[in-house]
Amino acid sequence: MSGLSSRTTSRMVAMALATGVALSVALFLDTGREYTFYIFLALTAVIMLILAESMVGKKVTAKMEFDGILLSGPMFLFKLPFNEMSKIELRDSIDKGMRFGGFSGSKKVSGKYKNEEFGLYDINVDQRISKYIVLRRITGVYLVFNLSSENETVTFYDELRKWVKK
Repeated sequence: MSGLSSRTTSRMVAMALATGVALSVALFLDTGREYTFYIFLALTAVIMLILAESMVGKKVTAKMEFDGILLSGPMFLFKLPFNEMSKIELRDSIDKGMRFGGFSGSKKVSGKYKNEEFGLYDINVDQRISKYIVLRRITGVYLVFNLSSENETVTFYDELRKWVKK
């Protein structure tokens, strides 16, 4: 079971942009004043920059709950119960593959990706950290994530593997 997915967040951003542009065009056509169009277009751009900044600046976090884990990051909120986890491993590197939806920046990667090993999978990582937790769900879909530091990632992995069959 997942919360706000990268697809949902992407749709929300796209809808905000489309709404802003549509309002700008409608107001321009209604009033015939060019400055109205530019004011609303500028407001839309400001809103989009604020949304982008909030996504880029967000840390990758994982929290152990009584029935599973809660992961969050840029454009990513995911809850996974322990009984839906079938395998876990810690890696020093991964081949991310190709992005299908979500966010990819110089520091953070989050959303849906596809590669040869995992197929279509979920990812939420800080690329500056060289440790990755690879979790396979009972459905066969993979989840790859890490935390704010290598030490934090390894510590979380050690705690999580107590709950997951290896």
